[in-house]
Amino acid sequence: ESATALGLNEIGRVSLRTTQPLFVDDYARNRMTGGFILIDEATNGTVAAGMIVDAH
Repeated sequence: ESATALGLNEIGRVSLRTTQPLFVDDYARNRMTGGFILIDEATNGTVAAGMIVDAH
């Protein structure tokens, strides 16, 4: 089921595409390089946190 938005503390699955390579691991393998946060560059607020489940 697709969603256009998630509410506070809701869980979803996303795919991210970047212009530069990211060096990440699956969260189950390495928590330090398998987790991330997304920051709003206008407010510097955290807008999301996530775990890598399929690094490729």
